[in-house]
Amino acid sequence: MLETLVRAQFERLSVWAALPSRVERQAALAFAALTEGAMRRPATAPFEGLSRINANGLPFQWSFSFAPGGERSLRFLCEPGQPGASARQRFLFAQSCLARALDDLETPRPEWLERCVFAHLIPDAQAWPEHWRSALWFGVGAAPGGVLVKPYLNLNWGTPLERWLRLGRVLRDLDRSAALETLCALSGQVSRDSWPVGLALDVRPDGRCGRVKIYFRSDAVTPDWLRRWYVAAGAEAHAPLVRAALDAFPYCGQARYPERAFIVSLELGEAEVSLKTDFAVTRWMEDSAAIAEGTRRLLRRVGAKAEEFDAALRALDAGAEQLRFVGLGHEADGARHVNVYVEPPLSPDLPRRSALPECVSAGVPACAGTTEVVRRGLDFLLARREQGMWRDFELPVGVADQWVTAYVLWMLGDLLPAHACDALLRAGEGGGWGYNAGTGNDADSTSIAILALRTHGIAAPQPALDFLASCRADGGGMGTYPPGLAPGGSWCQGSCEVSAAALLARGDDPGLAAFLARTQGADGLWPAYWWHSPLYPTWLALRAGCRPGAALRLTLARFEPIGAFETALLLVCRHAAGLPEDCPALALRLASLQGEDGGWPPAALLRLTDPAVSAPADTIAAGPSFVDRAGIFTTATVMAALLAVR
Repeated sequence: MLETLVRAQFERLSVWAALPSRVERQAALAFAALTEGAMRRPATAPFEGLSRINANGLPFQWSFSFAPGGERSLRFLCEPGQPGASARQRFLFAQSCLARALDDLETPRPEWLERCVFAHLIPDAQAWPEHWRSALWFGVGAAPGGVLVKPYLNLNWGTPLERWLRLGRVLRDLDRSAALETLCALSGQVSRDSWPVGLALDVRPDGRCGRVKIYFRSDAVTPDWLRRWYVAAGAEAHAPLVRAALDAFPYCGQARYPERAFIVSLELGEAEVSLKTDFAVTRWMEDSAAIAEGTRRLLRRVGAKAEEFDAALRALDAGAEQLRFVGLGHEADGARHVNVYVEPPLSPDLPRRSALPECVSAGVPACAGTTEVVRRGLDFLLARREQGMWRDFELPVGVADQWVTAYVLWMLGDLLPAHACDALLRAGEGGGWGYNAGTGNDADSTSIAILALRTHGIAAPQPALDFLASCRADGGGMGTYPPGLAPGGSWCQGSCEVSAAALLARGDDPGLAAFLARTQGADGLWPAYWWHSPLYPTWLALRAGCRPGAALRLTLARFEPIGAFETALLLVCRHAAGLPEDCPALALRLASLQGEDGGWPPAALLRLTDPAVSAPADTIAAGPSFVDRAGIFTTATVMAALLAVR
């Protein structure tokens, strides 16, 4: 039965969170009261007749919160009531369940809840919305210091304006004048495409109302929707972290995210205001392993321990398959945290997939099987060459061929004869190379083409070198396009990956070397302009002779790669930085990701950066993302990495 299964998970998580016996008893009483009736059913989907806390209707969800130095806690979302009863009947029943839970916690009854909240948000029986599955559900948080209950109310009825007005009346009656002023000030800036869908209120141990949280879901929107929220709430300082979250869970090739992709919660205390964004990652990502990798990356970014996330899943006996939402929260004092929402695993014996193949722990050498892996990868690439060219990615300007062909030829090195460069040479007769024939020459493609030719013993044409010289930007770096060429802006400013590639192509160039020395980050990484991953410009900079340094070594030792492309880059970066310890494990991970056709799954994430944006890693609406849909760019990168460290 579902109740038995989830209760067993509750007991394991209580041990994991190291709850004092008193707090554990209180949390168990709240669990029993606030799930009454809802889970007395077989633990098999679908779960009809209740709200959609999970997409399959399961009326319970675990939640974990991770912050730098934060303590462990036991958290869950739940709903009481008999499945199949009307939403209004279950609302009345939920009120009695809340009263019982608060009595068990020795918390005074919150009389303000009926007078100030229910009176405005709950419709009359005659006007009850037919589409409502539920009106009232609960969140519970248990930490060593005690247990907190949070009622959630449904706002999903009426026009958007009516919803905003009802929220205003709630804040007025709760005597939250500062919060009401904040809501009014925000409404004109963020209301477009923002639907008020829920309200949550902390019931303090003394029975008073604590923090109020208002939830707004998105329509089908671009990241600019999030940017508006963070600007309006005065939280622009957190933009780089929001950008990092979007990159950790990439959405490629579309202008707009799916409906309900983002849920923003405006958290209103008695004086402070903070913001949290929940990313409904399963709406645009199907690979649960990639979701888990992105979660670990985000945890590292906020300073929390990714190991705590893994420990929580182990305590729950859950895998990546159970991840549903990932939340990024910012407090008024600048603190930040990551919340992870997990659907209860329905079988206590689900097999769990290890992050690495078993042979890693057995100490198999990194070179084992490399020859066969590379041979199959080469077969994959040769089978996809058309008229001497490789084609991958698909941006609004079409499919890339010149740039991708140059990159593959450079990565494969002497695996191919010199005449393999014939088609590339013909494409560069105009004095350089570009993304494709329709985009014109650019410094990045031209640099990589020069490197490809040099690898095969062919001298760089002088017109191509002259074109590179014309792309020199103010500040000593190399721009993607010459100064003044449309669309201009940051496409003509110096970027780390283009400058590093140009330095490799040109050889000795003190100006480019100085630019790379200036632009290296405090963490040792070089920031990316055209790519999601900073490892790409970092790899090029190391190849160009930049010294790694202690900060970079520390960053690389802790870096959480996402997908085969970034894993390959991490492998060669660690190798170049003198960190051989983890190279065998990374090489084996790459070998394990090779597909049956010999290629690796598409994972090279390119950003079409808006020319008005100078620092995409710090900008929420930086530009749309694209992946190498054919897997050619990723496969060439993995093969080069395996050969480099063999």
